[in-house]
Amino acid sequence: MSRLGRGLPARVPGVSLHFRGEHEMLAGVVPALALSKGDLNEALREGERHASPGHGAWRFRQGLIISEVALTTVALIGAGLLLLSLRRLQRVNPGFDPHHVLAVGLDLYTRKYCASDSVRFCQELTDRLRAQPGVLSVTLTEFLPLSLMRGNAYVTIPGAESKAPRDGFEIQFDSIAPQYLQSLRIPLLEGREFTVRDDNSATPVVIINRTMAERFWPRQNPVGRIIRFLPENTERKVIGVAQDIKYHTLWDAPVSYLYLPMYQSHVLDPAVLVRTTADPMNEVGTVRREVAAMDQLVPIVDVTTLDQQAMDSSAQPRAAAEFVSVFGPLALVLAAAGIYGMLSYWVAGRTHEIGIRLALGAHRASVLKLVVGQGLKLTLIGVGLGVVGSLALTRFLSSVLYGIKPGDPLTFSVVALILGAVAFLASYIPARRATKVEPSVALKCG
Repeated sequence: MSRLGRGLPARVPGVSLHFRGEHEMLAGVVPALALSKGDLNEALREGERHASPGHGAWRFRQGLIISEVALTTVALIGAGLLLLSLRRLQRVNPGFDPHHVLAVGLDLYTRKYCASDSVRFCQELTDRLRAQPGVLSVTLTEFLPLSLMRGNAYVTIPGAESKAPRDGFEIQFDSIAPQYLQSLRIPLLEGREFTVRDDNSATPVVIINRTMAERFWPRQNPVGRIIRFLPENTERKVIGVAQDIKYHTLWDAPVSYLYLPMYQSHVLDPAVLVRTTADPMNEVGTVRREVAAMDQLVPIVDVTTLDQQAMDSSAQPRAAAEFVSVFGPLALVLAAAGIYGMLSYWVAGRTHEIGIRLALGAHRASVLKLVVGQGLKLTLIGVGLGVVGSLALTRFLSSVLYGIKPGDPLTFSVVALILGAVAFLASYIPARRATKVEPSVALKCG
């Protein structure tokens, strides 16, 4: 056997190892040599063309995402403002205790009661109901609290005639029976409440609220002062000052208000208020029975509770809050899906370009930053447009907002942070996928 033949088996391992090393080196050099023969900028631009086969279509998709984010911003800001307003509204103290109070409306018009007959009917009904077990107090009112019904009186105040308009000061009023303030637990600040003696044979009297007292008699005790009612030019003496309450809605601003004694008025559609120890609706049958025992032809026109009255008074802002609280999160999900879908498409189209960047030594972190930055950029533009639109549109919500301004900075900031977080997550998934692209595979996509 020749020297060559004898030495070959000993050299085969070395030769084989040397060949594999050269092969691996060539495998890495060949793509680089191929790239060195071309324009790298042109290669990257070619990758961009792969990413967006239609430049106008890509711009259109970006515009859709920006519009979607802007609309989502407006929806979330509106939802946040309304929900905060409703939450604060539910914490408002109406100024009286509505719990366990039954309200039953009567219609005395059908019986054509005169003033004395209506007073006699109301007094007897009150006495009958107070004698029932489980009843704490009974009173009557012309207008239920937290209802849109109201009366308006025109008055002048001796000593303030020069400040009064030609028709006098317009003051809202209610006609109430004795124990009204006590039954509703409205604080009496000065003087006394009406009694059964305050009827048509007694001196005309009136109770005013705190706002009216401070308006016409600041830093003075108004008890004993005179209020002149127009156009009859009749005078009534102030006998008490009651604390302000929410008369029509829970977001009412303080207004001047006065109470007239029902037994000095001819009220033919009173509401009976019955405070009970248990569920007030349990006493509906009792009220019906007692009314029928007195006069079977007197109809009951309405039955409710003051708790329900309080809920109904906030029905409009509650409905608005419920609507946007559903629409806002839905818009957020659609915006997140839109950002994710757009960036996934964008990454898939730029796979060739990403492969070139990685082959040239780009860090995967820079690719991650590139993709996430694209999503956050579109989100930032959309949020900016949405904030501008919200500042204009939320002014229309001011009529149903309570305790919060339409441009509340906290709400705007929280919504922007939420959208930023959602956009980051929606961008991160396709960005993470982009960083896992193998350069050799990506180059084949070109």
